Amino acid sequence: MSISKILGKKRKLGIKGFTIVEILIVLVVLGVIAAAVVPILANQKMKGYKKEAIDHLDVVKAAMGVYYQTNTTNPNSYTGATFTLIDYNPNTAAAGQVPNFTYTLDATSATTWNCVAAGAVAPLVAGDTVTLSCTATGYTLVGAGKLV
Repeated sequence: MSISKILGKKRKLGIKGFTIVEILIVLVVLGVIAAAVVPILANQKMKGYKKEAIDHLDVVKAAMGVYYQTNTTNPNSYTGATFTLIDYNPNTAAAGQVPNFTYTLDATSATTWNCVAAGAVAPLVAGDTVTLSCTATGYTLVGAGKLV
């Protein structure tokens, strides 16, 4: 018996609504769509976190460049570099918000420094980092953990 005959009989009898088979087919289709979309959306969230870290690191890079142009050295004579010396602190957040990352800055020589953004709130952990390194040959950006 074909579906059109079944539907025709159902309509002739005056029965309205969907059969259990029709409802199950719709649920299966929705489940397949959800299974395909959820991993994509989860990956987009991690990309957003990484973009946030990179944006802050770009500002640190610019501020360090200005400091170096002015002083011909990196902050604090190569050790214990602080964000206050470059007039930018990515660790601050708007009132009532918690930063997603903890940023550390380490000037290792007059021309070399590293700034690390380490995950500070779930779903990020300390092993989820983005590191911007500056050397005499240029800049390197490296992700680790979920932020590769």
